[in-house]
Amino acid sequence: MKQILKMTLIAVMPLLLVSACRQGSESSPAASPPASPPVTNENVVETFSRIEEDWVEANVKADAAFQDSNLADDDIGTTEDGSIVKQGSVE
Repeated sequence: MKQILKMTLIAVMPLLLVSACRQGSESSPAASPPASPPVTNENVVETFSRIEEDWVEANVKADAAFQDSNLADDDIGTTEDGSIVKQGSVE
């Protein structure tokens, strides 16, 4: 019984600590303002639309430089037929 109580306390205490820290930071009146302007749905839609258009254009042109500058070095993708394509191998 004591062991179950100890294990429960060990599991619950970190959660309580994290919760208390969050509540303390949220109620702080001297909180710093956000570093960037608020994001609106219009900004998100425009940004994703532009990224998608750039991506499609780069794929049509087989632009390896675009992939090099926009994908992680270890990026791995799949094609419609299930083939695996590693970053930088534009065909």
